[in-house]
Amino acid sequence: MVTLTTPRSGQDSGTSNGLAPTGGGRRPALLVVGFLVGFLPLNTYWALGGTWGLGWVLGCADCTVALSLVWVQEALIGAGIAVLLAASGIWRTRLPGRLWRVGTWTMAAAFAAVGAQNLIGDNTPQARLLFAPLTLTLGALCATAAHRFTWTEKRNAFVETRLATPPPRWARRAAVLAVLTTVPCGLWRMAMAVGIPVGASDEILRERYGFPGWGTVYVFGLSFLLVGLALLTLGLVQGWGEVVPLWIPLVGGKPVPPMAAVVPAGTGAAALTVLWAGTFSNVGEIWALYGLDGAERVFMMACYLPLLLWGPLLAAVTVSYHRRHRRARVSLAAEGAASPCCAAPPSLPERPDDVVSAGRARRG
Repeated sequence: MVTLTTPRSGQDSGTSNGLAPTGGGRRPALLVVGFLVGFLPLNTYWALGGTWGLGWVLGCADCTVALSLVWVQEALIGAGIAVLLAASGIWRTRLPGRLWRVGTWTMAAAFAAVGAQNLIGDNTPQARLLFAPLTLTLGALCATAAHRFTWTEKRNAFVETRLATPPPRWARRAAVLAVLTTVPCGLWRMAMAVGIPVGASDEILRERYGFPGWGTVYVFGLSFLLVGLALLTLGLVQGWGEVVPLWIPLVGGKPVPPMAAVVPAGTGAAALTVLWAGTFSNVGEIWALYGLDGAERVFMMACYLPLLLWGPLLAAVTVSYHRRHRRARVSLAAEGAASPCCAAPPSLPERPDDVVSAGRARRG
């Protein structure tokens, strides 16, 4: 039975903050923490009355700053470190995870405001050329961490669903084989493009295809494009085919609608099957285009024949993906129908006068 549960704010889902300990926001958060921890001793030195380096930062050797402001900055640095450590799950607290996510967004806005002020205000060269890019970078890191933390709970819920209905072993192997079918022909084309002898006529390659030159760039791009398209097959058996990766803006962490994967994959499988079947039906023309003969034809065919399996393998993995999600929907619907909240309400008791009338009728 497949169950879909969404952790509530503050509910334990790997940490006491309701955030997954391996959430995608941990790395940018720790980068900001590392900078703040490194800057904290210098700020403490200034707060205690030290002056080394303060004049350069302010752009004036004789300038001073109120110690109260330095202590406020000290407190804000400490609070920022605590917020990011709690949001990333390193420091476990009983407070809800939403609090730390809001705190991370607040830090991003504060860094952005300080960076903009340093950049467009009437400031020293140090402020415009060093502190502005630094604070804007810190703000971008905080925003990235906050964005990824925001989707952690949704991601956890759908990852639990995916783990409850894992793809069969044959589907995972078929997805890998679908990717590998594009590798031999890609290597053959790239070898031809860089001048490695694969049997093609040098004169034809130079005059018709422009090797070496822009034709080489085209062949490399085509080869990487085919492999990249084949790699999308892995999404049908891996987590990023169930939930949009967190690093993608706006939609990161959202579930992938099953039909948004099934329809393009099924269409691509049919197109690939027809395309390569038609291509190999005119293989003689391909040999003539490259000037191949004898063993050279056999070698080329050995590199290109795996492409005939790309479409059928993709179709098989797509069918498996569709069946898994259909079973999950049926299981969820059955579980919902069997739950007490969906049961029919109990019948109302009979009115007292109806009960009395029925009793008299029985006695009569």
